[in-house]
Amino acid sequence: MKGVLSTPKEERFLDEVLLQASGTAEPRGHIGFDNADFVIHIETVDRRAGLSLWSRADIERYPFLGVS
Repeated sequence: MKGVLSTPKEERFLDEVLLQASGTAEPRGHIGFDNADFVIHIETVDRRAGLSLWSRADIERYPFLGVS
């Protein structure tokens, strides 16, 4: 995967998958960048990926997470 960059198409696909997965939750989830309840961080290296999920409380408690 050397030289492969994420495209807006891939980002939209991930948005759709996340929204679909949260579709049964009430209230219905949405994707946004302001005052988030949760932050999902996905990092890829070669063909491996890592994921972290932080709540608003985590971000407030641990400012070194650097989410802004």
